[in-house]
Amino acid sequence: MPTRITISFAGLFSLFCTVFLIFVGIVAYRNGNTSARFFLIAWILLLAGALMTALRNFGLLDPTFLTIHGLRMGAMSEVLLLSLALSDRYNLFKKEKEAAQAEALQIQKEANETLEQKVQERTTELRGANKEINRQMDDLIELNQEIQSQKEEISAQRDTLEDALENIRDKNIQITSSINYAERIQKAMLPELSTIQSVLPHSFLFYRPRDIVSGDFYYFAQEQGKIIIAAIDCTGHGVPGAFMSMMGNEILDRIIKEKHVLEADEILNQMHKGVQTSLKQVENNNRDGMDMSLCIIDLEAKTLDFAGAKNPLYYAQNDGELQIIKGNKYGVGGFSRTVELTYTKHTIDISQPTQIYIFSDGYADEFGGAKGKKFMVGNFRNLLQEISTKEPTEQLGILETTMDDWLGHKYRQIDDILVIGVKL
Repeated sequence: MPTRITISFAGLFSLFCTVFLIFVGIVAYRNGNTSARFFLIAWILLLAGALMTALRNFGLLDPTFLTIHGLRMGAMSEVLLLSLALSDRYNLFKKEKEAAQAEALQIQKEANETLEQKVQERTTELRGANKEINRQMDDLIELNQEIQSQKEEISAQRDTLEDALENIRDKNIQITSSINYAERIQKAMLPELSTIQSVLPHSFLFYRPRDIVSGDFYYFAQEQGKIIIAAIDCTGHGVPGAFMSMMGNEILDRIIKEKHVLEADEILNQMHKGVQTSLKQVENNNRDGMDMSLCIIDLEAKTLDFAGAKNPLYYAQNDGELQIIKGNKYGVGGFSRTVELTYTKHTIDISQPTQIYIFSDGYADEFGGAKGKKFMVGNFRNLLQEISTKEPTEQLGILETTMDDWLGHKYRQIDDILVIGVKL
C-alpha cells in the first residue's frame, strides 16, 4: 500500500488501542487499583501527543514545536508515569507483604497458644485412654481364655464332623455303587437296540435317564408273528421310578409272553389291573402308575394296532404331514378304587411307507433356551415333522443335538427322556 495510507491506517489503529487502554485504566481505577491513576494519565498524555501528530499529518494543525514533538513528549511522559506506577505498585506489594508477615506472626502466636492448650487436653485424654486400654486389656485376656476354651470345644466338634463326613462319604460310595449296579440290572432288563434293529432295521432309540436309573423304559417282544413295542413312563425318577419300571416290565412279560394277549387295548386293560394288584392300590390308596404308548405291528397283514394311556402315537405316511392318535385320558394303575377302565384300540394301514413315533413326556417338558421355558409339545411335534423324512441315525442325532443345545450349560435335565422312532 502507499506509505501515506499505511501511516494513516497505523495512526487510526494506534488511536483505537490507546483509547481502549484508557478505558481499561478507568475500569481498573474504579475497581480500587490506585496504581491505575498513573497508568491512566500516561495513556491520556500519549493519546494527546498522538492526536496532535495525527491532526498535523492530516493537515488540520499547523506544524509547531508542540505538534511536531507531541508524540515523543507523550511517549516520554508515558514512560515516566508508567515507572511511577510500577514504583507505586512495588510499595503497595511491600506494605501488603509486611502486613501479611505481621498477620502470620499473630496467627502463629495464636496457633502456638492453641496448640499448647490442645496438648494439655490431649495429655489428659491420653491418660484416661491409657486407663481404659488397661481395662480393655484385662477384658481381652479374659476373652482370650474363653476363646481358647471354645477353640478346644470346636476342635472336638470338628473331629466329630470329620468322622461323620467320612461316614457319609462311605455311605454315598456304597449307595452310588448300589445304584450303578441297579443300572446294570435295569439295562439287562431292557431289550438290546441291536435286537430291535434286527427286526425293525429302520428304527432309533433316544433314551436318556435324568439320574443313573430311570423311570422311563421301553419294551420289545415278538409273539406269533407280531411285533410289540412300547414306550412307558412310570411315576417318579431315579430309584423309585426304576422299581416301577422293573415291575411294569415283569407285568408286560407276563401278559404277552405267558398269557399270549396280543390285542393292544386288552394288554393295557390287564396292565392296569396288574399294577393295581402289585401295588395293592385298592387297600393302601397308592396312586402310582404309568403312562404308555403300545404298538402291535403285523408286517404280514400290514397293520399297526395302537393303544395309549395318556400318551399318543405320531405317524406320517409317504413323507406326508404328521398325524396324531391320542391315547385315553387316564394312565395305567393309580386308582385307589375298583374302577373298570377300558382302553381304545386304533388300527392304521401300513401298506405304504409309514414313520411312527412313541415317547414319554420328558423331551417336551425340559426347561432351557434363552428364556428358561419348557420345550413344549408343539415344538416337539414340529421337530419330529421336520426330521420324519430323514434316516433313523440322522433323526437320532438331530434330537440329541437339539436337546443338548436347549439345555446348554445353564439348565439341568429334570425328567427322564425316551423317544422311539420306527420307519416301516
